[in-house]
Amino acid sequence: MFESQIKKKYQICGIRTCQGDILRDVTIAFGLELSDSSEGESEIELEHRYYNYAVVLSQDCDLSSDYNERNKNAEIKEKIKNNELEEEKAIISNDKYLPAILICPAYLLSDFVNGSHITSWSMNSELKNENNQKKLKSNNEFKRYHYIRGDSDLGIPELVLDFKHFMSVPRDTLYKIHNQVYIATISELFREELSQRFSNYISRIGLPEI
Repeated sequence: MFESQIKKKYQICGIRTCQGDILRDVTIAFGLELSDSSEGESEIELEHRYYNYAVVLSQDCDLSSDYNERNKNAEIKEKIKNNELEEEKAIISNDKYLPAILICPAYLLSDFVNGSHITSWSMNSELKNENNQKKLKSNNEFKRYHYIRGDSDLGIPELVLDFKHFMSVPRDTLYKIHNQVYIATISELFREELSQRFSNYISRIGLPEI
């Protein structure tokens, strides 16, 4: 049997946004369209949502291609600016650009098992049962949830993702705050396990009763 060379569950990347990045103290502004029936027009109102923790779900190959292509284009534009390259000979492609990045809020395990992880909602507390908590930590029984083991050295507490709660964030918005909110990155295989479980959950099909 092939022995994996991955010795740690977490690694420090930080150069770019990666799949499996664990973020802390994330505030995201969402635009909400409000209809104004009296004027027949609508306006956008910003709602700022704060998350103690979040995890990046977008595929790492897409994140890498986006990062590399943007850097390549920036270098080409710099050469044009410095008259090192003629603009008509420059080849700029935006094909691999990502407009948005998928993230999932990560809730403290202690709050999650009590059903108090979203204070404004009434959440189920089925995980108060110790046996269910053991099942949760195995990442085998509960398809909707994903447990992330804590690491005190990196300041990562025990966290739980709820696959019903995911969102897309504008790419530039996340990059602007990434250095301030980044903690660590889930290592390969572990982040692939997360990706597989997430994709399996959102691809499930509800069959009719016949």
